[in-house]
Amino acid sequence: MTYSTADILKGKKDGEGGGIEGYDTEQTRCLAEGERWRKPGIPAEFEGQRVAVVYNKVAATDNVKGSVAAAVAARIAECPQKKKIRKDAVRYLVARANMPDYSARTKEERDEWVGRVRKFFAEKYGEANVVDVRWHFDQTTPHLHLTIIPITKDGRLSAKDVFRPTKTNMRRWQKDWFSEVAEPLGYEEPDFGRSQEKGYTRQCVASRRQAEAVKRKTMRVVAAAAKVEKTATERAVRAGKAATEAEAAAKAAKAQTAALAAERGRLEAEAAAARERAQEASKAATVAEERAIVATSRASEAEQRLESLRRAAHMVAKRVARAKAEALRGLRALARRCWGGASRPPTVSNAVRIAVNSNKPQVKRGNYEYKAYRADSARAEVHRRGR
Repeated sequence: MTYSTADILKGKKDGEGGGIEGYDTEQTRCLAEGERWRKPGIPAEFEGQRVAVVYNKVAATDNVKGSVAAAVAARIAECPQKKKIRKDAVRYLVARANMPDYSARTKEERDEWVGRVRKFFAEKYGEANVVDVRWHFDQTTPHLHLTIIPITKDGRLSAKDVFRPTKTNMRRWQKDWFSEVAEPLGYEEPDFGRSQEKGYTRQCVASRRQAEAVKRKTMRVVAAAAKVEKTATERAVRAGKAATEAEAAAKAAKAQTAALAAERGRLEAEAAAARERAQEASKAATVAEERAIVATSRASEAEQRLESLRRAAHMVAKRVARAKAEALRGLRALARRCWGGASRPPTVSNAVRIAVNSNKPQVKRGNYEYKAYRADSARAEVHRRGR
């Protein structure tokens, strides 16, 4: 369904959003330096333009840029006011007419449509009051902007008298637009009061918007659910992979545990054998200690016996020394007696025998071995010495 729509509204007052100067800047929309602009379906003569001027009161020629503010000022100057124009007075009206199938139309159809639009607004508000007409190509739908000065037939600037946007007037205005501009070019008829049937009322629009909002919300929920499902699937895959890895790790751990258990059994057996060997070694050490104690005791006894024997030997040595000394004294006495000039000297052999027998040591019995001294050996020795 293709509709050609149009609307009209009051322009900005001075000081309101830039006033006429701001509106003039908006209508110019010149390209900045180095800026390039291209939109499909735009005629070659308007290539690279955001705005194409169709008519301007100051320029007075087609497709020549002109100042909207200058055109408004020029038209107001042509009708001198009896009263001074107020600052907050509305100096212009803005009309917009859409041509949604611009790219599909031929140049002749476009020119016809522009002519019908200009004629429509000229009949409604006066041909002299339409001071500027220009195409706007920088939005989704190409459309015409018309600047209209609200000057009455008696030459007064009064938007209140010229522009009466009541419901009845605007309904008649839309019907005239369709019959004079849209219908001749094949555009479809609007509802004209059948909004309820076609769903254009506020309630229908609100319901439709609510339904669209619910649909968008549902789509978001579905998308979120799909995302959650995807995430859950990915998590499940990761969990399965992790479970497989965990199972493999568990098997490896089980095998390692079995190996450790076997190693532990081996170590326990070795420890038990070592304990047995330690017990045997402890027993052997106890026996050796006992033997050492016995040997120590025996060594002590032997040492005591040796000490006793040493003391006995010492006493024997002392007695032998005393016997020798006494023997020497006896020998000396014998020598004196032999060589001393006695009246009846005994024979040498008798004298030695007497001396030896008189000086024979007494040997006691005790812990010592019994030893007899032979007299003949001593006598032989004495005899030998005497000789």
